[in-house]
Amino acid sequence: MNDDCDGGIPVSPRVIVAHRGVHSAGVLESAFNAQARNLEKVIESVPQLVCAFGLDGRVKYSNSRWRDTFGVSVGEAAEEAILSHLEVDDRQEWLTAWHQALTAGVSYRVEHRVTAPCCGKSRWHVEHGVVVGDGTAGSKRLLITVLQPDERRNVEAELRSLLARKEEFMSIVLHELRNPLAPIANALTLLQRHSADPSVVMRAHGVLTRQIHQVTRLVDDLFNSSRIQQGAIEIRPSVVDIADVVLVAVEAVQPLVDSRRHQLRVSAGKGMFLVHADAARLAQVLTNLLINAAKYTEPGGCISVGAERLDGEVCLHVRDNGIGIAPEQLERVFELYARGTAEPRERMDGLGIGLAVARRLVELQGGSIAIRSEGPGCGSEFTIRMPRADDTSRNRA
Repeated sequence: MNDDCDGGIPVSPRVIVAHRGVHSAGVLESAFNAQARNLEKVIESVPQLVCAFGLDGRVKYSNSRWRDTFGVSVGEAAEEAILSHLEVDDRQEWLTAWHQALTAGVSYRVEHRVTAPCCGKSRWHVEHGVVVGDGTAGSKRLLITVLQPDERRNVEAELRSLLARKEEFMSIVLHELRNPLAPIANALTLLQRHSADPSVVMRAHGVLTRQIHQVTRLVDDLFNSSRIQQGAIEIRPSVVDIADVVLVAVEAVQPLVDSRRHQLRVSAGKGMFLVHADAARLAQVLTNLLINAAKYTEPGGCISVGAERLDGEVCLHVRDNGIGIAPEQLERVFELYARGTAEPRERMDGLGIGLAVARRLVELQGGSIAIRSEGPGCGSEFTIRMPRADDTSRNRA
């Protein structure tokens, strides 16, 4: 066969075909890679969690939303990681569907609650699983898509939880308000029968004073909580000496501290720490923190109150060596109606709203409050941060 000529250079048809074949394969590969990159961008942009698994349960591909939620990388087994993020009551249904998909190619749809790592809250998700591939075992993949939270269902779940907590709270209110009635009735009976005995009168007077103070504190907590929720709390800021606030709070909590034989140490020099605050409200906050510390510190334990200046603020610390708080409980201590998880012998009276009131009162004054604990048995530390009074304000004061 004669060779064709192009500009005097012989060109073989076979060479032309081979050249075009290589060129076409490169174009196809480039186009395929471009499509794959585009597809990956699309999967990254969708609001769902997306992941593909081999039939061995190991991750072949996942988008960032899935990785951020379950923390499993490509090549790793995912079953245990997924289970650890699901509510206990939802695990068996998911596990059954998962195994049927991997072993028999059965598609599924399950609803479950997933705990988000960012906030530790459990939210409802809807998960779809389908096996895809060309029919050969090696090419099959289990493709999972998880729809982000169903907000309506989440709101309903949160409302049910809040309603349950409120019902529990009302039960606690009735219990706490009823508790003082028996000792008050007993003290009145003693006064009626032994009114001429000074020692009995003094003892009955002490009982009545303590129990009335307890009822008053419970009613005050309820009243303040209600006013805060209605936005009816009035804040009257001025330049306040932290030492004066500490003195008022310590005087209020001293009987409880003495009854539990606590050591109370105070370190806040007069005139050293001036802040912009409502003196009465700040004293109320500190009193709540000291009462909380006394409640959850074993008799004979230590409680300390101290202040320091830091970055334009005054930090007021309340520390104790009490029962401490588990890490999973730290975010809940300032929630309304939350109560400590102490053993019954350690649990004391209270409605579980003191810390919620304290946080809101601090925030209304432009400050913040935080808690730190190394865990059960390691004590706790509450820190109030308030704006420091500047020199001009200090001179005006």
